[in-house]
Amino acid sequence: MNSGYLIKAVVVFVSLALVDSICAENKPVRIAVAGGSLTEILFFIGAEEYIVATDSTSNFPPKASEFPSIGYVRNLSAEGLMSLSPSLILGEEDMGPPAIFDQLKALEVEVIRLDKATSAEGIIDKVMRIGQIVDRQAEAVDFVASQLEPMRQHLATELLQVKRRPKVLLLLSMNSGAPIAAGAKTSGQFLLDMAGADNVVQFEGWKPISTEALIALQPDYIVLTDRTISTAGGIKQVKNIPVMAYLEAAQNDRIIIMDGMYLLGFGPRTIQAALEIASIWHPEIIPYGALPFKRGVKGG
Repeated sequence: MNSGYLIKAVVVFVSLALVDSICAENKPVRIAVAGGSLTEILFFIGAEEYIVATDSTSNFPPKASEFPSIGYVRNLSAEGLMSLSPSLILGEEDMGPPAIFDQLKALEVEVIRLDKATSAEGIIDKVMRIGQIVDRQAEAVDFVASQLEPMRQHLATELLQVKRRPKVLLLLSMNSGAPIAAGAKTSGQFLLDMAGADNVVQFEGWKPISTEALIALQPDYIVLTDRTISTAGGIKQVKNIPVMAYLEAAQNDRIIIMDGMYLLGFGPRTIQAALEIASIWHPEIIPYGALPFKRGVKGG
C-alpha cells in the first residue's frame, strides 16, 4: 500500500475506533445483508459467520446464495426480515422500500446503511467501514493492503500514461424495445471512469437509446453483462439484432461480456473488473500478472 493511502487508512480507523463495533456490544451478531457488495466484503474479511440472510444481489461467493433470501435490495419485506431474528440489517443506501424503515424502527432492529461507492477509493473505504462494524479491523486492513490497494494503485498509475481513451457503450439490456444504456451518474459511468474509458452517451441515468443514436455514436467497444446476453438468447442473437450490423464494434467482435455484480456491484471485485477490462483497451500498459479473484471477462 502506498504511504499516502496507508496514512488515510490509519486516520479512518482511528476515527472509527471511537465508535464501538456492533460485534463488541451485541453478541451473538446476526446480520441480514441487503447488497451484494456488502456480502462480498463480509466474506473477504472472514465475517461470514455473522450472516443469517442475504438479498438476491448477493451471488458471490457461491456460498452467499445458500442463505435464506430477503428478496431484492430495493424491495425488502419487513416480515421476511424479522422472521430470521437479525440483530443488524446491513444495507446499501438504496435499500427499500422507504416504508420498511418505519417498520424496522418500531421493532427496534439496528439498521446500518452504507453509501454506495463510486470509485476504487470508495470501495476501500467501504471495506474498512464494515471491518469496524463487525470488529474485523485487522482483517480489513490486511485485505486492503494485500489485495485491493495494489490493484488500485497499479490501475491509477498506468492510466496516467494513456494517450487516448476509448469510446465505450455499456448496455444493461438488449430485450425488445430500445436497449438500456448507462449514462452519467450510474454505476456503469463510474466503472468506465475507473477503467480509463469515455462514455459515448451524454444523458444521465439508465435510459433507452434509439437505433439512430446508437449508429451515430459508433463506440469503440460495447460492454454487456452476462445476464443481458442470457436474457437476449445468447451472443449470436445479440449480434443478429439489426442495429448491430451498423456498429463497427459489434462487427469486429469488440463486445466485452462480464458478470453483472463483478462489473457493476462496486464491491471489492469491481476494482479487479476495472483493471481487467482496462487491459482489453489498453493492453500495452496494463499487464498485472495473477489477479486475486476469479476472472470475469468473456469474449464478444
